[in-house]
Amino acid sequence: MSRVYLSKSKYCKAVQCNKILWMDKYKTEVAVQTARDTVLENGTKVGELARNLFGNYINVEYNKDLNKR
Repeated sequence: MSRVYLSKSKYCKAVQCNKILWMDKYKTEVAVQTARDTVLENGTKVGELARNLFGNYINVEYNKDLNKR
């Protein structure tokens, strides 16, 4: 059995998801993609929930170059 040394970030990953520590050790490429996708999905859900709190609203699209007119 191989040892897994826990850093603070690995401990936090393990607390967030039961499988993430194993994935981080043995399937790094999948774990990174999965974590990134989860963060993006959660951000989208939070945005939708926040918009629902305000009733009628106008969605302003994001523009990377705010200085362009």
